[in-house]
Amino acid sequence: MRILVVSDTHRETSSLVKIIRAARGGFDMILHLGDCAPDSLAAASAAPGSEVFAVRGNCDGSDPAYRDWLAIPADGHVVFMTHGHRYGVSAGDTTRLYYAALERGADVCLFGHTHFPVIERGGGLLTVNPGSLSRPRGFPAPTYAALTISGDIVDASIIAVYGDGIYRPADI
Repeated sequence: MRILVVSDTHRETSSLVKIIRAARGGFDMILHLGDCAPDSLAAASAAPGSEVFAVRGNCDGSDPAYRDWLAIPADGHVVFMTHGHRYGVSAGDTTRLYYAALERGADVCLFGHTHFPVIERGGGLLTVNPGSLSRPRGFPAPTYAALTISGDIVDASIIAVYGDGIYRPADI
């Protein structure tokens, strides 16, 4: 299973659509972690065969079309997705986020909000922040994450999108 994870697109969907169209074999699932959750509609249009899920971020207001978090089954795993602002991730502490994911039976935890990419493993949980596809902070290029699930193995990578349209694995 291939999963595209994006966050903090802030109404700039051109890179998102390009990534989806350039993906060989496509994505089984596309997850948008908020700011701006309605940008997920562009993903759904560009990838009609993919399941698309989105949660609201702090810039999405209280739009009832989106929830603050989702726990999604994915090929025998549970993926907890949230924007992160309600879990104090801006302060660099992911403790509350970690426990929220575990409480929901997740083994994968996805969050955004900080605009900085992260991949961490610990305590039975893979935690990933894809960074920002539109406004990176503390990183030289916009980024997104790709998850692959194959049986018991879940892998994640961060991919940087450079101005020349070239996508390269990010060194995080």
